[in-house]
Amino acid sequence: RPPARAYKKLVEALARFGIPFQAGESCVDLGASPGSWSAVALYAGLRVVAVDRSELRADLMSHPNLEFIRGDGFRFEPEEK
Repeated sequence: RPPARAYKKLVEALARFGIPFQAGESCVDLGASPGSWSAVALYAGLRVVAVDRSELRADLMSHPNLEFIRGDGFRFEPEEK
């Protein structure tokens, strides 16, 4: 289960706009802690770059498809476009 109920907002938005996650895609979660949105993406098979000043829940931090960057989401610049 995701660490907070905020994941429901993401699930609803994806359904309303008809935007499916595709396994193998990559995404960035800015302001990721505690990790609910990252969890939804990870459970769907995405690779996630999570940016926040605080770590995500421990099980998410150890997920092989998660890269955690400690920092400010407003100042994050990806290495690749």
